[in-house]
Amino acid sequence: MDSRNATDPSNAVVRRPIDTLLLVLTAITVAVTIGQFALAGLGTFGEVHDKKIKDSYFSAHQSVGMIIGLLTLLILITALIARRSRRSVISSVVLFVLAGPVQPVLGSLGADKAAWVGMLHAVNGVAILALAGNLLDETRTRRQPARTLAV
Repeated sequence: MDSRNATDPSNAVVRRPIDTLLLVLTAITVAVTIGQFALAGLGTFGEVHDKKIKDSYFSAHQSVGMIIGLLTLLILITALIARRSRRSVISSVVLFVLAGPVQPVLGSLGADKAAWVGMLHAVNGVAILALAGNLLDETRTRRQPARTLAV
């Protein structure tokens, strides 16, 4: 991608706003993904306590899942515009693929066909959270000015 140093003054004016946008998008994605686990728990235990299945318990979880998929698409687009490192772009692609097409398919198959696929849905959710957290940390670190050691 871009081989120039992020602290290069000629690059800082362009990088700062796009890196800030990427930081905000990844922070929101991490926060919403954590909330997604709470919604999954609410849906699961709501069903257990009512002794019957209600689609309404998981409707919030499904809606937030779509929002996470959209957020990861925005992260990918922003990472491409920001000319992030190859590693960042690949991580953004993987994040989008896991959250966009893979996660809803695993959720649907887990609910309709086999519980073990539903287990993979949960494990994939952990991977999404970890990858988003890693991108958040990388973006936060990239925005910090280079520090020199005083001798």
